[in-house]
Amino acid sequence: MKKEFQNFEDARKFVQSLNLKNQKEWRQYTQSGKKPKNIPSAPEKVYHKDWISMGDWLGTGFIHPKNYQFRSFEDARKFVQSLNLKNQKEWRQYIKSGNKPNDIPSTPARTYKNNGWIGLSDWLGTKNKHYSSFEFVSFSNARKFAQKLKLRSGTEWKNLAKDDKLPDNIPHDPAKLYKNNWKGWKDFLGYEKQYVPKGEFQNFEDARKFVQSLNLKNQKEWRQFSKSDTRPKDIPSLPARAYPNDWISFGDWLGTGRIHYKYKKFRNFKDAHNFVIKLKFTTTKEWKNYCKSDKRPDDIPTDPQRMYAKNWISLEHWLTGKNMPPRNKKLLDFEDARKFAINLKIVGKKGWMEYIEMGTKPYNIPSDPSGAYKNKGWVNWNDWLGDGNVDPRSVNFKTYDEAKKNILPFGIKSQNEWAKFVKTKQKPIDVPANPSQYYTKEWKGWGDWLGTGIISTIEKSKKWLSWPEAKLLYRKIGQENNLNNLKDWLNYCKKHKLPEGLPANPFDVYTKERVWKKMQE
Repeated sequence: MKKEFQNFEDARKFVQSLNLKNQKEWRQYTQSGKKPKNIPSAPEKVYHKDWISMGDWLGTGFIHPKNYQFRSFEDARKFVQSLNLKNQKEWRQYIKSGNKPNDIPSTPARTYKNNGWIGLSDWLGTKNKHYSSFEFVSFSNARKFAQKLKLRSGTEWKNLAKDDKLPDNIPHDPAKLYKNNWKGWKDFLGYEKQYVPKGEFQNFEDARKFVQSLNLKNQKEWRQFSKSDTRPKDIPSLPARAYPNDWISFGDWLGTGRIHYKYKKFRNFKDAHNFVIKLKFTTTKEWKNYCKSDKRPDDIPTDPQRMYAKNWISLEHWLTGKNMPPRNKKLLDFEDARKFAINLKIVGKKGWMEYIEMGTKPYNIPSDPSGAYKNKGWVNWNDWLGDGNVDPRSVNFKTYDEAKKNILPFGIKSQNEWAKFVKTKQKPIDVPANPSQYYTKEWKGWGDWLGTGIISTIEKSKKWLSWPEAKLLYRKIGQENNLNNLKDWLNYCKKHKLPEGLPANPFDVYTKERVWKKMQE
C-alpha cells in the first residue's frame, strides 16, 4: 500500500506557506504531528526527479555549497584581487562577513585544485608568490640577508613573513625551500653568535643593580624582560645559574624584598605566639585575613603549624593562648553531639566545613563526625545536621504492591513526572526512588507502577505474534474492513483496539520480513 502524496508543485507551495527558515525547522515540523499525511517527510526521496535543494523546497533561496555553480578560476581570482585583501586573515574575515557572492568559493584551494590554483598570494594578488612560480636566491645569500636583520628567533622571522615585509626573492619558509642545507634557525639567523660566552656577564652586584633599576614587580615580568630584545647581552636570563654562589632569591634580585619561605628568618615560637595573642583574634577567618594583609610582619609565619611543628597544639591555642585539653580528649557521645550540631542550623556539609573554619567549635565536638562516630550512630550529613532526610541505605522499603498503593494518590502519569516527584519531599521515605532497580523480580513496567495501564514497548514486544501469524490477521482485518492503503489502516487503528500481540506499526516491528512489500502484493 503506497502513500498518496500531493504533486511536487502543490506540496512545495504548501510548505513555503509555513515560512520555515532552515532544514532544522523542517525536521521539527515533520515530527510535530501537524504535517498533513499527503506531504512527505523526506521530499528529496519522493520527488527525486523534481528535487533541487532544501532552500528551493522551503523557499529560502539557500543553496548547499556542493550545488553551487562557481565562476571560472580566472574570473573568480580577478574578482577577489579587486577587493585588495592583504593576507589570509583578511580573506577569512571577508568570508565571514556575508558579503561574498555564492559563486565565489570559500575554499578556493579545494575548488580549483586542478584548475589553476597556485597559492593564496596568487589568489589575493599580493606580491609574495608560491614557491613553484618564483625564483628565490640561493641558501647562502638568503642566510646573509637574514643575519643582517639581527633576529633572535624563528618566530620573529615568521612575523615578518606574515606582515609581507620580506623581499619577493626571500622565502617565507626557508626550512622547507632549503631543506638540503637547513641546520636550524640559529644557523640561519646567526643569533647563536649573539649569546655571551659563559663567564662574560657583569658581576653579580652590578647586574643586580641594573635589574633593580627596571622596577620589575615579579618573576613573570622578569621572564618577559629576559626574552625581549631589550635585555643586554651581559645580563643573564638565568641569574640563579649564572651566579650560584651569590644567588638568594628573585625578591633579592628584583629588589622587591620578597623572600622565599625557606630563606626567611622567623621569630622563635614564644615571641611569635605572644605577638599573635595580643591581636585578640578568635576565628580562623580573622587570622587568614590578617595573613593576606600588609599588617603581618615578615618574621611571623602564615603557616605556624608547619613552622613550629614541635611546639604546635592547635589554632585556637595559637590565637588565644588558652590551654587545650590533651590530644586524647573525650568527645561527646553521638546523640549529644548531634543535638549540638542541629542547634547550629547549618545547611549541608559545606556549611559544616565553613563552621569548622571559623575556629569556634568546642573541643569535644569532632571536626569529622562521619569518622569519629562511624558505627556509633552516624547515618549521613542530613541526619547529623537535622534537615529531616534519611540515608536510603538505612531504610526498610515497602513491598512492591504496598509501595504502588502509596504513590497512586499522587496521580503521577509518566516516568518524567516520577523523576521530578522523587526530588521533592512528597515521596514517602519507604518508597525507593529507583523502583525498577529495587523491585527487579516484581517489575512490570512504568504503566503498572504508576497505575496508568500503559504498557511499555519492551513489554509489548514480548507478546508480539510471529510474522506468519500476524500476516494472516492483518489480511483478515484489511479484507473485512475494506482497507486499501496506509491512511485507511491508521484511521482503523485509531478507532479500534487491535488483537493482543498485533502491533499497529508492522513496518517497524517486522522489518526483517519486509512486511510492506508483502502487504503491497
